[in-house]
Amino acid sequence: METKNKELTLSKKIGLYNLVFGAVVMLGGLIGYFTAKSVPSLLAGVTFGHLLILGFWGTGFNDKTQSERKWGFYLAAIVSIILLIFFIIRFMKTGKAMPAFIIIPMAAVSIFLNSYRLHLFSLINKNN
Repeated sequence: METKNKELTLSKKIGLYNLVFGAVVMLGGLIGYFTAKSVPSLLAGVTFGHLLILGFWGTGFNDKTQSERKWGFYLAAIVSIILLIFFIIRFMKTGKAMPAFIIIPMAAVSIFLNSYRLHLFSLINKNN
């Protein structure tokens, strides 16, 4: 039982990271719109931010079974990979540190955390 509680706690912490990352992405889109009148920034920020928040919701912040929680980690990892690639390319083209120096490390951490949690799911399934 203690192992299940630790797993649930880990899932909740990673889910909260996805929520915070989603909020940062949405805020970045809003800042891009208000400072540069960039509608693409607004649309991308709101879209990807909402997908990360949906990933938070899909991690099963309540006490659901593991199989019901997996899709949130997959979604957050995929969205984070897309953001990481986009902002690396954008930084290489423009040389502008902002917002790349915020999003790139956060996306890398998100990829690691979500992938690690999915890896633990696979280990649990092998042991059962």
